[in-house]
Amino acid sequence: MVYQYRSIHKIGTLVATYEVSLWLLPSLTLLIQIILSFFSIVPQINNINEFDHLKYENSIYQTKINLADNGINIISGKLGKFIINKKLSLRYGRIYQLKGSVGLGKSTVLDILTKCLKKENINVFLSTSKPIIFNDTIMNNILLGKNISKEELIKKLKGYGFSKKILVRLDDLIDENKISGGEAQLIEIARLMINQPTPEIVIFDESFSALDNKTFDKIWENIIEIFKDKIIIIVSHNLPKKVKIDKNLDFSNYFKSGESKS
Repeated sequence: MVYQYRSIHKIGTLVATYEVSLWLLPSLTLLIQIILSFFSIVPQINNINEFDHLKYENSIYQTKINLADNGINIISGKLGKFIINKKLSLRYGRIYQLKGSVGLGKSTVLDILTKCLKKENINVFLSTSKPIIFNDTIMNNILLGKNISKEELIKKLKGYGFSKKILVRLDDLIDENKISGGEAQLIEIARLMINQPTPEIVIFDESFSALDNKTFDKIWENIIEIFKDKIIIIVSHNLPKKVKIDKNLDFSNYFKSGESKS
């Protein structure tokens, strides 16, 4: 009787397993089809990426830049989808503010322009509102491999107006989730201050947005002293009072989208 019960139980299990298999089979078949389809389009995706890269490279080489003794002239060409509508003359020792509404494309243009200038062997430092932060100490995030001792770094940063709040934390382990926006921007500015050789062009793209006025004012005095004979470009929708602009640049006067409207 027990043997008969076990046999019936085994048959029931097999039947149930079979029914579940039938229920799962269409889903498994669909999953396999999706996986095969994905691998079939990977080469096409790679081709698209390569095409986009070539388009980007072409936009780089279409840009005409003239180097002069007193500055840099961005004459004509394209920066990504944006056409240079008017010659942009940037002079050493001057501070420019690039103005335009949010979402117009200022950050995109400045990012591509930075790459263009670097291809011309011009040393450019681009600072953004959300700098790249690595899972490492604050000190290593600032140095990025540069051979500077902790004592020397503290001395430099203290001289540049950085507060003890960040100097005493140089050995703290951080990542982008364990640091405030203001601290991240301070790290980015510290990278700039110890950058050698000194960049010819410094671009601040909303780089001060999370800094309090007291902290910014102390550091800014040193920035304009160090880079007094360089070109500084600023994008800021809330420009600190301490910053004195030599010339405002209206984005729409110099750049226009080259994409056709449908």
